[in-house]
Amino acid sequence: MVLDKGYDAEPIHKMIRDENVISMIPVRGDNLISYTHEKYRKLMRREFDKTPYHERNKTETVFP
Repeated sequence: MVLDKGYDAEPIHKMIRDENVISMIPVRGDNLISYTHEKYRKLMRREFDKTPYHERNKTETVFP
């Protein structure tokens, strides 16, 4: 599931991970990993891959 920064909240990250879905949501802000306190947001800051995230515009143009 690829979402934009507006969906960057710990409850949303947790809900997606509890459903065993891989999520790509960029973490807001330019803070270091050590300053990010929540578990799933910290995990996303470490594992975020820009390649699939930048391909999300392909699906946004298909669905009106």
